[in-house]
Amino acid sequence: ATNYTFVAVAGTLTVTPATLTVTANNLSKTYGQANPTLTDTITGFVNGDTASVVSGSPDLSTTATTTSPVGTYPINITLGTLTATNYDFTLVPGTLTVTSQASTTIALTATPGSTTTYGQSVTFTATVSPSTSGGATPTGTVQFEVNGVDLGTAVTLVSGSATSVATTTIAAGTQAIEAVYSGDSNYAQNTQSTTQTVNPATLTVTANDATKIYGQANPTFTDTITGFQNGDTSSVITGTPTLSTTATTASGVGTYAIAVGVSGLTASNYIFTGVNGTLTIDPATLTVTANNQDMNHYDTVPTLTYAITGFVNGDTSSVVSGSPQLFTSASSTSSAGLYPITVGPNTLSAANYDFTLVPGTLTVHPKVMDVRVNWGVESMSIMNLSRDLPFINISSIDVIFSDNVTVNQADLALTGINVPSYTFSSMTYNSTTFDANWKLPTPLGVDRLMLALDGTSSTGVSAPFAATNGTVNIPMEKNLDLGFAVLPGDYNGDGVVTIRDLVSEEALIQSGTYSIWGDIIGSGTFASGDGTTDLIDIRKKMGTKLP
Repeated sequence: ATNYTFVAVAGTLTVTPATLTVTANNLSKTYGQANPTLTDTITGFVNGDTASVVSGSPDLSTTATTTSPVGTYPINITLGTLTATNYDFTLVPGTLTVTSQASTTIALTATPGSTTTYGQSVTFTATVSPSTSGGATPTGTVQFEVNGVDLGTAVTLVSGSATSVATTTIAAGTQAIEAVYSGDSNYAQNTQSTTQTVNPATLTVTANDATKIYGQANPTFTDTITGFQNGDTSSVITGTPTLSTTATTASGVGTYAIAVGVSGLTASNYIFTGVNGTLTIDPATLTVTANNQDMNHYDTVPTLTYAITGFVNGDTSSVVSGSPQLFTSASSTSSAGLYPITVGPNTLSAANYDFTLVPGTLTVHPKVMDVRVNWGVESMSIMNLSRDLPFINISSIDVIFSDNVTVNQADLALTGINVPSYTFSSMTYNSTTFDANWKLPTPLGVDRLMLALDGTSSTGVSAPFAATNGTVNIPMEKNLDLGFAVLPGDYNGDGVVTIRDLVSEEALIQSGTYSIWGDIIGSGTFASGDGTTDLIDIRKKMGTKLP
């Protein structure tokens, strides 16, 4: 170079070690698996060197274990025993990634068992376990399904187990049951299937017991069906049972089966069975009624009789044996009133019949004890009289009753031939002596008369009788029809006043013997010339006869 000279000075070349990079390889594993073998990669060789120039190995480690959840974990690296001529080392850590969920197995069981009956309560239990040992207990939920339909809501696993809600509504048949595991951060979703055999429930068709009375047609039979499940009603049933019996209208008292046929019945989830009912034929009722009777006070008690009614099926009294017992407390001396005629069963019996006993009533009517005519101061009974009355001055008529009665003036009628209807001026009644007195406005003349105790009053002669429902009036059983004739002066009763009556009267007076038939004026005596007065009255009627 112009202007320069050159001096050579020797220098030094220093060769320093190249650098090898030792990198922990990134790895992954599935949750629950054991850690994979940790490896490394060495890079940076020069001059055609290879890994053969390296001796020893680095130390690799990680915090992840078999149970570590999904995530990333460092793979640490240290020099360990690594050496290499011409090289230094740079250590680069790696990553272990738990990148996927582990698989599980599911055990699906039913309680009380895999075979149940419709309406029976059943629950399902799913137990979720890791497919490989050593994993954590699975968490999450299990959704139970019956034929693809959720059975309640999802159930949370507890210690790896979940139990469904109880159900009774699984239909009869073979039904698909599934347990769908949701999975969690460590385990993948999984499903387990099984089948549940549900047998039909049994509905029992029972013929309702029925009753009828002997001789009646059979009633309409009914039934009761029991055994429904899950709130089901008879609306789930198609068809009707058949109900029958061998009993007929003519069948006797006893019990007869009501048979049940179920072949015409169908219902989802059910089968049918029949338990016979019973038709009870009860005895018909024969009514034994004491016949009502009537009698007059002081008469003989009539023979008590009865009647039986209520026969059916053409039966007659020939089916009855024995007789009832009839009784009344009334006697011939019983006062007017109503007396029960009681009926006792005594020896009564009849196949196919019971007996209802109906008492009767014996009515004791008030009786006319006597009928008297009053003339002057005298009174004489005209009951069963077979001759005419020779008296004058007949002023009133007395009717004496057996009992205290209710009687009115119009209840006594007096009719004649000469006078069609006699009237009474007044009437009195003595409730102590039971004596009713009808007064005539004028003495009776010559006539053939009829005395009738019926009159024109609306109630008629009756005896008041205190009964439980108030006062009952007991009417006279028979009206009084009494004929008699009045012919003053007819002492001997031959129907005409003649000299014979006068002679008889004179003889009576002369003997001083009193005879009511000679007491024409009713003075009660023949003394003090009274007999002469009686004779005078006979003389006045000489030649008089009855119409």
